[in-house]
Amino acid sequence: MFARLSAVSSACASLGTSIGILGLAVACGSDTISPSTELDSSTPIDASTPDTSSELPDTSIPETSTPAEDAGPATGCSGAVDSFKTEVLAYIPCTATITDVTGKSTVTTFKSPTVSATPAGAPGGASCALGNAGGYSTANGFSITMPSAIGAGDFTVEVSVYQTAFSDPSDQQSEILVGDATYPPGPGTFPSFYSHKTKSKVQFISGATGKVGTDDSSALNVWASYAASRVSGTTYVFKNGALITSFADASNYTDKIAHVGHQKNGPYNAVMGSVGQIRITRVGRYTTSYTGCPGDFSSN
Repeated sequence: MFARLSAVSSACASLGTSIGILGLAVACGSDTISPSTELDSSTPIDASTPDTSSELPDTSIPETSTPAEDAGPATGCSGAVDSFKTEVLAYIPCTATITDVTGKSTVTTFKSPTVSATPAGAPGGASCALGNAGGYSTANGFSITMPSAIGAGDFTVEVSVYQTAFSDPSDQQSEILVGDATYPPGPGTFPSFYSHKTKSKVQFISGATGKVGTDDSSALNVWASYAASRVSGTTYVFKNGALITSFADASNYTDKIAHVGHQKNGPYNAVMGSVGQIRITRVGRYTTSYTGCPGDFSSN
């Protein structure tokens, strides 16, 4: 590089003009080198320009931090920004009151569910304790009336549940989160989660085809977080962020009302235990396994 600059300097002495070399404009009569386009002889030369000919360009690679391991799609966990916030139809965290904190949906309690810190381990530290004792026609729960239905587009339905039994002892199943016209295991008009005494497992059921996704690792007396997410005509079902199953789903979900802990006809099909972190979004959030959210979806 220095040999080339010396040659350029000799050329300047004989030509009295500027010379462009290797993308650097060298102004004759000055030692200034700048990464610019080639100069011509009409370019004025600033004699006050400081001498930088002895300075070499910094070619070192900037220090960067090692990126964190990809934890999957955004979950809207505490402190995170939920890019789908405007598409959330309802979010009931069950951490203070049994209400929709987005203000978009109306929550109507059925009998006497309460907010409780027990059982421990609920996302966000509390949950909607349903307090069902198993007596026939005594189910506690609530309904969610949304401003619009999910329809035939993308969606994500999320719910956490803690069950002490997989069915209402006075009935055949437990309605964890179901639609207004849904009675699993028959297909309905809302993407629904339930558990049935013949399976003793948590299941998801779609609409048009009645496609069922089953959590074969279902367990009692432990918190589990479920999600169903439809993206471009395929519905993906997850437990604690792990993919359970996926299938083609062209269902048109027309229900604007969803029920938690009971069915639409009254205090039947009780959930034996507690529920929490219910979020319904009119966009698909997940297609592959992701890191679950231990806290609440506080960004909503």
